[in-house]
Amino acid sequence: GSLRLMSLINSTAIPSGASAYEIEQSLRFNDGDSPYLSRATSSTATHNDRLTFSCWIKNSTLGQWHKFFTRYADGDNRFYVGFGNENHIYIYQKSGGATTLSYKTTAMYRDVSAWYHIVVAIDTGQGTASNRVRLYVNGEEVTAFDTETDPSQNADLYMQTATSVPIDIGRYISGTPQTLDGYLAEVNFIDGAQKVPADFGETGDYGEWKPIEYSGSYGNNGFYLNFAGAGIMTASGGNSTATDGDYKAASFTS
Repeated sequence: GSLRLMSLINSTAIPSGASAYEIEQSLRFNDGDSPYLSRATSSTATHNDRLTFSCWIKNSTLGQWHKFFTRYADGDNRFYVGFGNENHIYIYQKSGGATTLSYKTTAMYRDVSAWYHIVVAIDTGQGTASNRVRLYVNGEEVTAFDTETDPSQNADLYMQTATSVPIDIGRYISGTPQTLDGYLAEVNFIDGAQKVPADFGETGDYGEWKPIEYSGSYGNNGFYLNFAGAGIMTASGGNSTATDGDYKAASFTS
C-alpha cells in the first residue's frame, strides 16, 4: 500500500515522558507509490497573511526532494515547505508570476533515525521583514539561510487564497511529483495566526524537545491530523473518507 498507519515504536519514537502528552501513531509515506493526502478548500481564510504549519517528520531517504506541505496551481502560483535534494529545508512561494518569499536553510538535516519537529510560522504584517517568515526545528529558531527573500509587508499568502486548488500533504505536483519518503505525525495547520514552538512542544527533563497538545484555535481553514485509528484524519470537526489500512490518496475536511 501507499500510506500506512504506524505505531511509534521505541526505536523511532518521538520523545515523550511517562506523564507527558504522547503521540501514538504516525503515517508512513512510501514514495515509490506516489502517496499523498489532499484537501480541497475554497472558503475564506481567517487572515490572508498569517498561518502556522507544525509537524513531526522523519525522513527515510536523503539526497532527493521531499516536499510535504504544498499548494500548486501552476508555475506562477505555488507554495511549498520541504527538504531539498541536498537536505536543506526550503520554504517558497510564487504568486502572480513573482517569487514573493524564498528560504533555503544553511543547515542540512541528514539524520534518518531522528524525528524533527518543524514549525513554519508566517505573518507578513510584521513590521520587521525578518520576522515575517519564521522557521523552527526542535524548538529552536533557524536564522541562518543560504537564500532569504522576505515577503513584502502584508503580502497575501497563496496557502490562504480562496480557491479550489488543493492543499497537499506529502507531495508536490509540478512536473514529476516530488513525494515524501518517510513518516509524518501530529500535523497542525493554523489559519490566521503566527504561532511559536511552545504552542506544540516543550523541553523535557533531559533537554529533549517533546510534543504537547495544541489547544488554540484553528481558524476557518485549519486542521489537525492525528492518524489515530478509525478517525485517521481527524481534523477540527471532521474526518477523512479513509478508514484504517492502506490508501493512496484521501481527502480531508475541517
